[in-house]
Amino acid sequence: MTSPRVNTNSLKAVYGDGAMSYDELWHPVIRPPALALIRALGLENASRVLDVGTGALTAPLRAVAPRAVIVSVDASAAMLHVARAHAQATACLADASRLPFPRASVDAVLLAYVLFHLLDPGAGAHEAARVLRSGGSAGTVTWASETQPNAATVWDDTLGEFGVPTLPDHGNHTGLDTEDHVRALLATNGLTPTRAWREPIEHAFTPEIYLRLRSGGGSSRARLARVDAHTAGAAIAEARQRLRALDPSDFVFRGEVICTISHKPS
Repeated sequence: MTSPRVNTNSLKAVYGDGAMSYDELWHPVIRPPALALIRALGLENASRVLDVGTGALTAPLRAVAPRAVIVSVDASAAMLHVARAHAQATACLADASRLPFPRASVDAVLLAYVLFHLLDPGAGAHEAARVLRSGGSAGTVTWASETQPNAATVWDDTLGEFGVPTLPDHGNHTGLDTEDHVRALLATNGLTPTRAWREPIEHAFTPEIYLRLRSGGGSSRARLARVDAHTAGAAIAEARQRLRALDPSDFVFRGEVICTISHKPS
């Protein structure tokens, strides 16, 4: 299943210079469902676990798998740098579609918020199945829905008024936004789905934290980098004034994710 909407240049830009902001400001928003998945994976006796596409989950993985070697795998050197600095992660620079590990060499693979960033999500699932030992487990988190706060419209409109260009899409949720879709993807690529469920997300930002998130990381930071410093600064200053005029309810992000657990057949 190819995802032509995933622009690799945009993906690199989004998870490059904004890695610290992502870890500090955005990851806490989306972290709870990943923690629920980690607890459900049953990793007490695991000896090697791959955390693919993050590194921010190293500490909770260590807590539930105290005897395991946890390896954080990411295609972004900046994200891995943060993982090393904040969690002393064992880091591996690699693509989720081409994992540099031998066949049947790990007990579990975690793919939290990863598959929709791949040109071919099926390749990521196939690689997870390849490196898993018989009976090993794989966990995934994908988006079912997102409702951006009203503040997002104000932010995007402001940047547009200052001529800040948009970016090509760096994610594609098509085919990953229902339990049946994810189960089918996993089953087609060598895994046996055993559980799928939904987890809600709701997070209220403050105006200043929201401004820091949007100006300091993700697609907005990459967009601002495409204009001169004066224009970027003026756009941020105007956005700050407009955001301060909003109500607290305008800063509430809501979403729902799909968590799945699957196993490699024995």
